[in-house]
Amino acid sequence: MMVMGAFGFAPQVAVQPVFYAELFGARVRYTGFAASRELGAALAGFSPLISAALAARLDGAPWLVAAFLIGTALISFVAFYAARENKDIDIAAMDALRDPAKE
Repeated sequence: MMVMGAFGFAPQVAVQPVFYAELFGARVRYTGFAASRELGAALAGFSPLISAALAARLDGAPWLVAAFLIGTALISFVAFYAARENKDIDIAAMDALRDPAKE
């Protein structure tokens, strides 16, 4: 369990703040980060219930559960792939471009 936490969960959590900081401008960063993260957590909270129902449908066979997990992983991958890369953009300049009050 310790190894899984160190090499699985920790690297994911280490890059999340930077990813979300670049994804949302300063005016909506906290709201965007909290809403997207917590909505995902709320929907993921039903995963055990869905998995149990899928496993019961096939008398305990794990194939539907595996397909469900692969489907959720694909949705996550598509969302990540669709996110724009901002490594060469100044975040302060990005906020000025998005500010409708300055238009």
